[in-house]
Order: sequence, then structure tokens, then C-alpha cells
Amino acid sequence: MKKILLSFLSMLSSLSLIAQTVATDVSTVQPTVLVVPFTSTGESALSLYEQKFEYRTIVNEISNAINKRGFSPQDLQEVIAKIKENSAIKKLDDVETNPIQEILDNTSADIVVKAEINVNNENNSVGILMKAIDKATGKVLFTSPLLSSPSFKTTDYAYIVQRLLNQDDAIGTFLTGLSGELQKVVLNGRSIQISIVQNANSTYNLEDENTNGDYLSDLFIDWVKKNAYKNYYKIKTQTAKELYFDEVRIPIKDETGNNYDINTFAREVRKAVATICSQKDGVKPKVETPKVANGIIRIILP
Repeated sequence: MKKILLSFLSMLSSLSLIAQTVATDVSTVQPTVLVVPFTSTGESALSLYEQKFEYRTIVNEISNAINKRGFSPQDLQEVIAKIKENSAIKKLDDVETNPIQEILDNTSADIVVKAEINVNNENNSVGILMKAIDKATGKVLFTSPLLSSPSFKTTDYAYIVQRLLNQDDAIGTFLTGLSGELQKVVLNGRSIQISIVQNANSTYNLEDENTNGDYLSDLFIDWVKKNAYKNYYKIKTQTAKELYFDEVRIPIKDETGNNYDINTFAREVRKAVATICSQKDGVKPKVETPKVANGIIRIILP
């Protein structure tokens, strides 16, 4: 009986250590977050944010709630001010620009929380739908259910949103779901796409052969297989003019523990393309800098 008790206590101790390790892993990958307003009606959410106090209040309260749960939110107003200062414009909602894309291009946040906000001024109620997006890939990580407040007699929207986010721990549930998805990314890698194409200026073709008779496309595939996280990749298109990987996994940390992002991997892809192409004629070509957007690395054959 004593041996059984000791074994049981030993198992509990091991489980405790595992739990502590998992908690530590979560904290080390806790991302920076930026909350941005969003509308599905075609109305400019940024205009609402800049012009209406209640929208700014709601976004700020969501950020504050996220901050209290251990994440690191960025200040949307500071990001907007930076954009305006850099572009010397008085307002962000310009017809020639995509305001949300401008924000994404000018923030270092890892996760963008798009908050679809519906304010009913007639009965002083608020509806919020939150969607967490991985900025590096543009992929949705987690979505909250629609959170709807009852009617209040007050117009203190900070109070209303605090009540809404704390009801049934809605903000905690949202962030727990997000953390769970982030843990999957830590375990399985971040999913990106790679497009290698020939255009009118390219002198190389994906079906060019090296001295061993291998197609250049075969060599690209071998390189991706070797360098993808846990060798995970999928090919969607393979022709003489295009090689498209619709999923390639990359790690979120390098071997030294530093952050690893899609731009770092894109640089390695560029160097690999130059090296592989040189196997055709022994001349290492200059490869243009890849274009990286929405989780896709696009590279043109030299």
C-alpha cells in the first residue's frame, strides 16, 4: 500500500512539472496584440473610431481587458498617429489607401484582434464579435461568439463593455481559446505558402535540368522538404512555369530561441533559388527580393 501511495504521489509530482512546463511555454510565446475596429457593412470602422467617442472607448476597454489577462496590447491611437506622421496626412481614411492594411503594415503586433462593434444608441447596448488573426499569415486563429449586452440606462460605454466582457468570463474564454491555438502553432509550426513562378523576364524554367538530370522544380521540392518545420509541406501546383506550395510549416522560434518569422524564411528561399538555379550552368544568378504578403512568399525565377 505504501509503494502504491508513493507511486501515486510521484505521478502527481510529474504531472505538476509538466503543467508548469506548459504554462512556461505559453508565456514565452505570449504575443503582442493590436485591437482594431471592424465593420461588415462597408462603413469605415476607422472613421467611426476616430469620430465617435464610444467606439474609441470600446476598443480601449477590450485592450485593457486583454492586458489584464497577461497579453501585451498595443495602442491603436499611437499606431494611427505614427502613420499620419510618416505620411504627413491629416486623416487615415484616404480613398487611395486601405486604412486597415496601413495599420497592419505599421504595427509590430503578432496578433490582430478585429472587433466588429455594433453600438445601439437608442437602448444603450453593445454587440461585439472578436476575431484573432495571425498577422504574419493572415489566418484566423480564433473567433468569439457574438457578445451582446442588455439595455442599460447609462451611456457609460466603458462600464457597459466591462460588464459584457466579464459576463461568464467572455474575455477569458476568448483568450484561452486563442492561447490554445497558439500552442498548436508552437507544436506544429506556422503555416505559410510559397509561389515560385517564371515570368517573361525569367531565363530559367522549372523543368530545366541540372547535370544529374534533376528538374529544378524537383530540387526546390527537396529543399522545402528539408527545411520545412518537421518536414511538413503540401504542393498544389507543379508545372514548367509555376511551383506552388499551398502549405509549408515554419517554426516560430529558431534554434537559439529567437523569434523566427516568414520574412526570415523568405530570405532563405531566395538564397536557395539562386543556389539551385546555378546547378544548371554553374552561374549563380541574382534573384529578386521575394514579395511577402498575407502569409505568401512570392518569388520570380531569375
